[in-house]
Amino acid sequence: FDSLSSQGYDLKSDSAAYFDIELYLTTSIKYSGDVTVSVSGAGLDADTLSDLVVAKVVTPVTVEADTTKSNMGYKAVETADIKITENAAGALEDGKQVEISLDDTYSADLAFDDTDTEISVDGELEVKSFDVKNGVIKFTIDEESYSSPSTITISGVAVGTTRSIPYGSYKITVGGEAIVDNYQ
Repeated sequence: FDSLSSQGYDLKSDSAAYFDIELYLTTSIKYSGDVTVSVSGAGLDADTLSDLVVAKVVTPVTVEADTTKSNMGYKAVETADIKITENAAGALEDGKQVEISLDDTYSADLAFDDTDTEISVDGELEVKSFDVKNGVIKFTIDEESYSSPSTITISGVAVGTTRSIPYGSYKITVGGEAIVDNYQ
């Protein structure tokens, strides 16, 4: 109280001190669940204050793609469709880009091929600038969904490989600023 009083605050010994805290929060794209704030320190009894839930992190989209078995070393192996479903209306942000790629570890030897890949949307969401270039599928959200979640289906997906990669499963990475923007 003494330091606050010296700064011009009129505090009585029985009044409470209040202050506002502005926190910037960023989470991993893999995390979903509650965000809690805990307070501790000198003069605080640990049993007096309980954790406070200040936010709930929701995964913006669900991605579905079946596994396709193939031999290595072919240019354009047809694979399963990729389906991206918003978990809430507006989860894919207007004016921002979505990027879909394959495992970064082998990006020089395993990539999407630009054959007859097409995109379709079920819902209010609109996309533009759809392109498959340098092994990456990219498109921009032209109009975000506003009343119900939309589903994007990418069909005619093909993958090119060299014989240099090991046999096994490889993950699809769906990202871009339309989905996660942790850099601001």
